[in-house]
Amino acid sequence: MQPQQSSRIDLGELKIQIVKKIGPDKSKRYFYYLNRFLSQKLSKNEFDKLCFRLVGRENLPLHNHFIKSILKNACQAKTPPSVHPSGSSKSGAHVTNLSPGREDGHEHSAASFQNHNASIWSN
Repeated sequence: MQPQQSSRIDLGELKIQIVKKIGPDKSKRYFYYLNRFLSQKLSKNEFDKLCFRLVGRENLPLHNHFIKSILKNACQAKTPPSVHPSGSSKSGAHVTNLSPGREDGHEHSAASFQNHNASIWSN
């Protein structure tokens, strides 16, 4: 039996890996769909189909690791994660426009998406 690790998993680093693997355009759509799924605006079945098309079979393990890491961080958390000042990133990668654009007919500004995302993760 291994001792349980209490440190948080760096989701920022996993996001960077996803962007590198599937590209900036697909990753914007992926994170948009993930946000819609987590905010219950997209069913699991719909998310699975969209996710599979975006990330491809070869990147499903990375997607699964990302989802498991989100859940692990949430389950182990006693306090919210530390907030880094905007614009600071370890690797310099920063996604500015998180809207998927024309694909589903909805446009969202990055600011409204980030505010919505902050309210989801603040619980």
